[in-house]
Amino acid sequence: MKKLSALLLAGVFAAAVPGLAVAQDANVGAQVKAGAQDAAGAVKDAAGEVKDAAGNAMQAAGDAMKSAAAAAIATTDDLAAKITAGASADVKAINETTNVKFVALSSLKVGGAADAVAKAVTDHTDWLNTLRADVAANAALNAKLEAAGYKADQVVYADAGEDGSVTIYVDDKAQ
Repeated sequence: MKKLSALLLAGVFAAAVPGLAVAQDANVGAQVKAGAQDAAGAVKDAAGEVKDAAGNAMQAAGDAMKSAAAAAIATTDDLAAKITAGASADVKAINETTNVKFVALSSLKVGGAADAVAKAVTDHTDWLNTLRADVAANAALNAKLEAAGYKADQVVYADAGEDGSVTIYVDDKAQ
């Protein structure tokens, strides 16, 4: 009977050991799965934070560009200051594909000195004559200017945009 009990006990152990191994494997598998889910969640959270940060940076950059563009030449005083500084866009580089925008002086908000642009033009005649000669010598720009209803001798300033575009300010009252 001792032999039978020993055999029976050995059989129970033999049957139980694989069950324990399976239980251990299931526990390890569950831990690995839980760890993978935690890691995936952390990666997803980090990606969301990066996306949010990038979106915030893009919004801030856009706001800054709009603000700078609005502040660049908004009034006749601003334009007079640019003319007085004497530096403008390189109108010789304008070609058929350059995005050119025309702004009439009458569309600018009048600054503190109503005649600020006229004074700047009078005070900087040599510089302005060079600018107008460069405009007149550029066939592509001249064609765009004429298509908009203006002439080279009406140009008072050329402002270069960061995107390669050029804004030409014209005295729409001069003929």
